[in-house]
Amino acid sequence: MYQSYKVVSEPHPDVRPHDFMDDLESFFYVWCHVTFLYDGGRPMQRTSSHLMLHDWNSRRRNAANAKRSFLLDDDVPPDTPLIGLDTDTCDVVGKLIDSLRAVFTKPQPRCYRTSWRFAGSHACHRLLGKLQDIGQKGL
Repeated sequence: MYQSYKVVSEPHPDVRPHDFMDDLESFFYVWCHVTFLYDGGRPMQRTSSHLMLHDWNSRRRNAANAKRSFLLDDDVPPDTPLIGLDTDTCDVVGKLIDSLRAVFTKPQPRCYRTSWRFAGSHACHRLLGKLQDIGQKGL
């Protein structure tokens, strides 16, 4: 469920070996899971109750397609109520998701597989900068 798009879309000759960016992307999926199912301090619902999370936990090809769609999308999935969060926090969460998506994808992919490259250490620095900005501004 938390594997990076690259890992679940393997094997492919244009896909480089697992690296730290796959680990960061996996952390992003864990964060999304918790954020999407957060219910104001009550126990979280099952993963199967959220279509996007359910798809991430499906067969390899389906999971890869769902993650690719999510990373290239512009919105938080429609079945994500962000329960227990005020409107301002929901806006911050949406912006953070969009910012983190940008870390893991190039702005304009050239093709389905070979363009799905990560920006390496520059992306890591951007991710850390975004998280630091959120930490300073607070939720």
